[in-house]
This record gives sequence, C-alpha cells and structure tokens, in this order.
Amino acid sequence: MLCTVVINNYNYEQYLAEAIESVLAQTYMDIQLVIVDDGSTDRSVAVAERYLADNVVLVTKENGGQLSCFNTALSYIEGELIFFLDSDDFYEKEYIEKTVQYYIANSSCDFIFCKPCFVDNHGKQMSHTYRSRPKEHYGFTSVITYIEELWIGAPTSCISMRRALLEKILPIPYEGDWLTRADDCLIWGASIIGGYKCHIATPLVNYRIHGENYFQGKEIPPQEEYLRELAKNRLFKFLARDMVFSRVPELLRFEFAALPELTLGDLNTYLKAIRDCNIPFRKKVRPMRKVISHYFRNRKSKGPSFSS
Repeated sequence: MLCTVVINNYNYEQYLAEAIESVLAQTYMDIQLVIVDDGSTDRSVAVAERYLADNVVLVTKENGGQLSCFNTALSYIEGELIFFLDSDDFYEKEYIEKTVQYYIANSSCDFIFCKPCFVDNHGKQMSHTYRSRPKEHYGFTSVITYIEELWIGAPTSCISMRRALLEKILPIPYEGDWLTRADDCLIWGASIIGGYKCHIATPLVNYRIHGENYFQGKEIPPQEEYLRELAKNRLFKFLARDMVFSRVPELLRFEFAALPELTLGDLNTYLKAIRDCNIPFRKKVRPMRKVISHYFRNRKSKGPSFSS
C-alpha cells in the first residue's frame, strides 16, 4: 500500500533535513514524499534538492500559507494513505508502519491521529506532555462537530487519512484565512465530511517546540480572535455545503447511538447540543431520553469526552 507523506515548509532550513530523513528512514518502505516549499527565502529549497529521487517530489510555490501548501500537494499525491509532516517536526522510525497496520486491521477507519512527543530545538524530549485522549475509536462525529465545533485530532504531523477522505476535504478556497494552523481545516473537515476517526495513544511523532509554533495557553488578541471566528464560520459552511443538518436533535441521537465507545463526557456533550437546539423543548425530550437510555445500556467508561 503506497503512502504519501506531505511536508509543508517555510523558512525552516535548520529543521528540514531532519524531517525529510525521518521519512526516508521509516521501517515501512512503500512511501512517496511530497515536499511543498512555500516561497522560502532561506536555503530550504537547496536542502530539499539534496534528497530528490524517484519517490521524492519537490514543489516550489509563491508564499501563500499552510493551507495553500495542502491544496497544492493534492495534485501530486499518489498514495492511498496520506500522512502530514510540518518541516520542524520528525517521525519515529516505526510511525508509518504501525499506522498502516492499524488501518489494515481497522478497515472502517478513515482518519488516525497519534499522540505527539514534545521535543526542544535539539530534538531532546521535554517533560511537557500532550493532553491525553481517553478513547481509541471516536467513530463518526459529523453532526456534533458541526454544532459544537469539536476538535478531535492532534497537530499536523500526527495526523493521517485515507486519500478518498482527503479528496472530499481539499481543495479549500480560503487560503488567506489559514496561513497557519491549517491542520484545523483537515481535522474539522474529516469530521464534518463523515470520516471515521481513531486514535493511537503511542507517541510516534516528535513535535518540536520553539516558541513560534505552540499556541496552547497563549492569549489571542480580540481582533485576531474575531477574525479567526469569521474564518471558522466560512470554513464550516464550506465543509458542510453538501450536508443538510435538519431535524438536528434526531440526528444527534442517532450519531450518539453509533459511537463505538461512550463516556460520561460524551453524554453531557450530546445532551447540551440537543438542549441548545432552537426548537420547542417538547421536541427535545424524546431524543434526550433516547440518548440517556442508550448511554446507560452501553457505557464503557466514565472518562472525559472526546472534546477534552
């Protein structure tokens, strides 16, 4: 099974070679590497050119941001499974092999994200840990993601998906909205389009923290936050363009019943979404009762929800 790795790069010549070499050193051999350079002004292109081969493609383009790199890469992808890698991160040697094995063993899975390992500028593991994910199978989460804007995934370098799913998401036209953090487009897109999501708890990807790429806990200026909300609104409307979310409470209760693993947090999330629907309360009672009944018949864990 051919796998394509897409590396997006902008002015990260100091990290790019390590990212490329981590792909070429994989224990899984059937790999195509597509490097998209986003108009770098440093020596990134020269670094990438050292690795050109039959299975390594370098695409250079004018600077347009991360989403534009994803859109551009789509024309060059040949693999059945698509992996993404930011040029300042790098893979563990068995990452692709283990992920491919998971896809083969779980034929219903369309999208996989794994736990990252945080490293510093020199690739040394840091004590900081990524927030844990309580489940392995997240299943289909189209309606709840559209309604509650759930983010079920991990950073760019930790996600992969089947090509058939990616081709339903890309290209996305709003490249100017997503100069950075375009992994959000893939993560929200995979859910809204109807991808079945799974999680590998093993840290198989090294996520480098160097001050410019880590947003957790940072305060966003009000104007930037407002523009981001507008961008999210445009993105969600685009992703859901072929979806008709009518009878939302009923859709939510059917989706909840289809979840492969349930937690108390999931129950609370779906009940909140139903309660927030702009319909008379009497029309919410039946789906809420169905959701509660299903949970107590099928619960497996009291852990946090998939949105935590």
